[in-house]
Amino acid sequence: MEVGGKFSFIVAFLPLLLLLGTRGEFLCPDAKRVVNVLSIAGGLAQLPCTFFWQGEEPEDMKVIWQKKREGEVDLVVHFQNGDDEEDEQSEEFHGRTSVLQDWFKKSDATLTLDNLLDNDSGLYNCHVSWLPMGPQTQQMCCTVALTVNPEQKSLWERYQISIILGAFLAVAVTMCLSPGHQMNSEKRIIFITTVIILMVATLLVFMGELYK
Repeated sequence: MEVGGKFSFIVAFLPLLLLLGTRGEFLCPDAKRVVNVLSIAGGLAQLPCTFFWQGEEPEDMKVIWQKKREGEVDLVVHFQNGDDEEDEQSEEFHGRTSVLQDWFKKSDATLTLDNLLDNDSGLYNCHVSWLPMGPQTQQMCCTVALTVNPEQKSLWERYQISIILGAFLAVAVTMCLSPGHQMNSEKRIIFITTVIILMVATLLVFMGELYK
């Protein structure tokens, strides 16, 4: 067979050879939809990325989570397996991300993001790739829209000053109205003035905390 004929033969069967090289079928059920995740600052969020693999386990596999940035290169939030230099994790996510160690065996590349910040809100993509390379051996599995709301404080944390001032006010009024408690006119004026000041202060503090 001539050299040209051999080359044509290889080219003709190259797609089949590549397909056989994958030795499996990969499916992402959420590839065409956006998954919404809601969390609060300071907490954690789990960004789901599940898939189905049928066939022999690949020689090597890699998951990369990226955060979309308008008009800029996407941030690498997390990568696992593989050693490509361009996959270096963005500094702002250092120490805050994790994926299951055996994520490929469990068909679950869900990303856990800890110590959430307000600016963590945005769109995240999960990419999965494997070796040997072949048709469709790198796929975007899902897009997750993360919304991080401000940290929620307890009622005591939000209104503790108002509660303390209100308690002082209640004690003062109770003492004044208790049986047998007598006050001359001068003390009464001082007491009423103090009560009014406490009431105004309590109201102002409460309104300030309410609209923070």
